[in-house]
Amino acid sequence: MRKGQSVMKKIISMFLMAMMVSLLVACAGDGGSKNPSDASQNQETTKENAQEEKVYKIGDTWEVEGLWKLTINSVKEVNERNEFSDKKPEAVYIVDYTYENIGYKDSVSDGLYMSPGMEQIVDSQNEMGYEYPGDISKYPDKVPVGASCTAEVCIGVNHAGSFKVLYSEYGTDEDLTKYTATFEVDVK
Repeated sequence: MRKGQSVMKKIISMFLMAMMVSLLVACAGDGGSKNPSDASQNQETTKENAQEEKVYKIGDTWEVEGLWKLTINSVKEVNERNEFSDKKPEAVYIVDYTYENIGYKDSVSDGLYMSPGMEQIVDSQNEMGYEYPGDISKYPDKVPVGASCTAEVCIGVNHAGSFKVLYSEYGTDEDLTKYTATFEVDVK
């Protein structure tokens, strides 16, 4: 009987080993990630790269499907300086822009709020620009779905001339993708 029990133990052991190997193979799959956050990160990278490929000019509209549209309408240089500011820019520009909420909703804010001055400004010598306390008359506001806002932002740069606005905005609570766009603003 001992010989029969020994053979049976070997058969059971081999069966269990085969089961474990097949489970390991099934869990490994094709090597792709089944983790939703990994898929989301890949999707985010893809969307960022797709958005970065296009460079927008004055009058062009950056649209993120189902979320928003942003257009820089015009830019004008102003001579006035704020005497109370510590910053001494070589040039100050008023950027007039329009944004439209075409589906952006989140649990934190009451609508979409966009201000290119709060983003990265790169001047003609690749030095960082900044929001400047200038004289504007149209202010950005939170806009609900279906509404738009035309606003102004005042920016200062240490080197006059053309500049870039590198804009980024995250999607909704369900879509935490970081969307990016580059606006090249030619100043004449």
